[in-house]
Amino acid sequence: MKGVEIGVVVPVYNAERTLLATLESIEQQRLPPKELIIVNDGSSDASEKIIQDFASRSTLKIATVFQENKGLGAARNKGWKASSCNWIAFLDADDLWDADKLKRLQLEIQQKGEGVYYHSMRPLEGGRIRQAKKLKSLEDVLLKGRSPVPSSVLMSRSLLESSGGFTEDKAFLGAEDLHLWLRLLLRSTPFYGLNELLGEYRAGGMSSEIGMHSERVRAVLNSLADELSLSEAFLIKVEQRLQYEWARAYHKMGELEKAIELYKKAGWSLKIVVFRLACLLRLVL
Repeated sequence: MKGVEIGVVVPVYNAERTLLATLESIEQQRLPPKELIIVNDGSSDASEKIIQDFASRSTLKIATVFQENKGLGAARNKGWKASSCNWIAFLDADDLWDADKLKRLQLEIQQKGEGVYYHSMRPLEGGRIRQAKKLKSLEDVLLKGRSPVPSSVLMSRSLLESSGGFTEDKAFLGAEDLHLWLRLLLRSTPFYGLNELLGEYRAGGMSSEIGMHSERVRAVLNSLADELSLSEAFLIKVEQRLQYEWARAYHKMGELEKAIELYKKAGWSLKIVVFRLACLLRLVL
């Protein structure tokens, strides 16, 4: 097997509040990446200055790219295409890695080979621990919520090249990763989840954001309808899952009346809703 050379891609859009900590978490890796590609996706804040200041003093090999705002998918694609490495790790500009992240995944790659690798993530501001559970089917992603956090993913360049990478269609903004995971699963691509907490992510969680994300998930499924060949019964279950996620967002914000309404749309009986709300007074699922 060819040596594992890791390039890190960081897409940046108006991330002045969090960007420096993100970049420093890469610099602190016990296994430094071979190169770091920072893609400024048309930021209008101080992100570009932070990037240039960091690049001028860092010991990492850094390439910086500026493009007009084209969205997260286009920025990630720009980054991995600019890399010379055979393995690519993605880190969003508001997330963080633990110092052992790249070293641990390199060891996994050396044992298992080609595939998509990901790990568990802690929440930085609200949210829940995202555990890296088994991911082998469309059901795991669409019904069990096991999509990898993009900032936990390290994958082979060959998979990105053969699949075309992330969609750049802004109709799927925020769901570009789901679009790619589904396409890779259709090709029987192996996903290897490492159930170790090796990073931190920032959760959204506002009801408006969850609602918008649900619409984009539906758009992804519509765009891949022919390839996915999902039954009507399966799509109903997916819709119930989306209602459930939306209900959790309202529940987290303390808007219990709206949460109950959405839990019921997710297929829960009133008795189960009341029981679960009682169980979750101190813990958001």
